[in-house]
Amino acid sequence: MTAASVAAARLGLVTLALVLTGCASMRTSEQTRWQALADGATTRLGAPPAHVTLVSGSLGRYHCETRVLQLGADGNARWLLAHELGHHLSRSCGGTLDSEMTANAWAVRVLQAWGDTEAVAVRTTVLHLVYLKRLRGDRQAIGHNYCAEAADILRRYPERGDPRNPGDETCRAELAGR
Repeated sequence: MTAASVAAARLGLVTLALVLTGCASMRTSEQTRWQALADGATTRLGAPPAHVTLVSGSLGRYHCETRVLQLGADGNARWLLAHELGHHLSRSCGGTLDSEMTANAWAVRVLQAWGDTEAVAVRTTVLHLVYLKRLRGDRQAIGHNYCAEAADILRRYPERGDPRNPGDETCRAELAGR
């Protein structure tokens, strides 16, 4: 091996170490940010803390028995964190439509604990549920019926109107019959 190739190999290893360390630091920083947001909500709402772990993707899951919340930070992670904290705050572990609706109602309260107005929190929640219906169609996660969940939020807040854009027909029947 020549001196130049040894130097190039060392440079490559140093670069790789920096990249890996940087990624790990970014991941730790992101983890810390989401944990702090969760801690702020649980403190304001008078609940014990939940431990946030980041996972790849855009899905989340709450584990009641360990109070561990898995957060996929690739999508609308802020709303997802509010929803999964809703499971924690309500002690509803998912799997049924009722537990999902309860978690959504708590998500509105979590968003408010983070500073959103009630109107913004309701709008954010309904629009995200409608978005999930458009995105996933009939392939909804176990226990979910996104249109029914959106209608439930609007029933809980009857003074809030339908936040969909004009012409958006997603969940038309469910939101009309709320």
